Amino acid sequence: MVRRGLPSFGMTLIELLIVITIMGLLSSLVVPDVRNQIERAAAQEEFMRLQSELNATSFMAFSQGKDVSVTASGSLLVVSRPQALRREYRYAHLFFDPKQEFVYLSSGYATKEKLEVTQRGRVKVLDLNKAFRGEE
Repeated sequence: MVRRGLPSFGMTLIELLIVITIMGLLSSLVVPDVRNQIERAAAQEEFMRLQSELNATSFMAFSQGKDVSVTASGSLLVVSRPQALRREYRYAHLFFDPKQEFVYLSSGYATKEKLEVTQRGRVKVLDLNKAFRGEE
């Protein structure tokens, strides 16, 4: 029975269920992409932090005039100096394989040119002396 003269407000239950179903389908398509983008951004941020830490280690060796040894293995980067505290950096998105060791000399240069890092299944190569030479 239809009422005449009164406007109809609201939605029927069927209309509401259809709207909720459409919203659910759309969110199931969007959420995985958003999660992937967030993980990709976190991995890139971690890689940039690694570059920054290595640049700081190079500068520390140069400014203090002492050699600094670096060991990268698995998801761990260890920076150590004789008679000084040892610093460890653990990464969630970066992996060093095989184990790689090098020393930043008191001149600021590394004894090894490249450091191989696996990030999200791709191998990236870091030039260890690039920042000290003033290149970007």
